Amino acid sequence: MRRSKGKRIITIPWENVRQWVVVHFSDNPARGSRYGVYGRGTKPIIWHERPDDRLASGGGRAAFAQRAEELHAMIAAKTGLPLLELPYIPRKRRWWSRLLLDE
Repeated sequence: MRRSKGKRIITIPWENVRQWVVVHFSDNPARGSRYGVYGRGTKPIIWHERPDDRLASGGGRAAFAQRAEELHAMIAAKTGLPLLELPYIPRKRRWWSRLLLDE
């Protein structure tokens, strides 16, 4: 799995993925959800999916939702891991991130 952030590319080999998570922003649904893929020995790949997101290629919201669903299914199929849904806790952000990689 790869994600380009500016000029830096983050890569996590599928076999090194240990968890993938979603945090839904319950305090403000317009903020959407934050997804993260965590692997051993690397920084996580994190992205946002907001209710009004659209594809850069001109597709509408429905096209974005379809691509997002396909991405989620591919991650689940490649890793064999279920999506872990975590609660949003504003004052304790990322308290759970170090727990995800504990073995």
